[in-house]
Amino acid sequence: MKRLLIALGALTLVSSAAVAAEDFRPTGSVKQEIRWYGDQEEVDQEGLRFTMAEGGVRFTEKFYIDYRVRDYIRYHSDEGSNTKSIRTRLYYDHGTLGDSQVTMRERFGVEGTADNNTFYYTPEFNFSNYFEGGDYFSVDTLKIRPAVRYQDDNNANKTAVSGSLDFLSVYSFPAVPGDLSVEFNVYGGYLDDSTATKDGKSISDERAVWVELYGYYAYELGTWNGLDFTAYYEFGLDPLKVYEEERDADQRDRDTYDKEWTIYNDFELQASYKVNASTSIYGAIAAEYGNTKGQEYASDFKWFPYAYVGWRTKF
Repeated sequence: MKRLLIALGALTLVSSAAVAAEDFRPTGSVKQEIRWYGDQEEVDQEGLRFTMAEGGVRFTEKFYIDYRVRDYIRYHSDEGSNTKSIRTRLYYDHGTLGDSQVTMRERFGVEGTADNNTFYYTPEFNFSNYFEGGDYFSVDTLKIRPAVRYQDDNNANKTAVSGSLDFLSVYSFPAVPGDLSVEFNVYGGYLDDSTATKDGKSISDERAVWVELYGYYAYELGTWNGLDFTAYYEFGLDPLKVYEEERDADQRDRDTYDKEWTIYNDFELQASYKVNASTSIYGAIAAEYGNTKGQEYASDFKWFPYAYVGWRTKF
């Protein structure tokens, strides 16, 4: 965690320098939320997720950060009930590259949990401006993103270095009543997950492809006594890991096909109340129907309820 705090301090210094370099008043947002998860039918998994702080700050027209601090509490966990996580990401927007319609931004991220710290750098190239939006279909995001990541286990006893080439996309459908969008992502990468070596080669590595597919739909139901109600549905394939290659301590290659995947369906009745022009209170009662990692059959799909309440403001 010491490395994480040093990195967060560096991001703060860079942010301050950026503000000093330009005459720009920072803007941003912050929210807090507490979310309750019920048991998954016969499975004890009840717990809470407390988002202590989440939001972002734009320091200049091109430079901004986002942040998130969470605490997970599992009531029935045998391995300790509390798991804290922190994440912050720094962005620099280069705008359009030359005479093209490609936009570029750089992202540096820091994440920390009780188990490990992760640092990553990703330049992002967005090609969505080449696709003119229509009345029925729009390409909102179409990104190619190379990435490099470094992870350690807080004590730096074990480290992992990974690289990937990612394809990220988001599509919307203006003609559909309500708000419908679909997200499709493919991550192809290499992971060296051990510092141990033999004959100058790492003992364990893997190459894999991950596929994600998400659907989001919101429909405004109306207003009652100052409360705005929305029906919300979310689908996710999160993710499908389709291939990996490993090398054991004797340098023997093993090819395996990994079918680990999860599917979830979230159904929510959301309500929000606008306190003023910049601040609102929100909440929802909801249920999820899905499986967990490694489960593949219809009988593995279970229902569980959840609910949340929070507030958010802009400045």
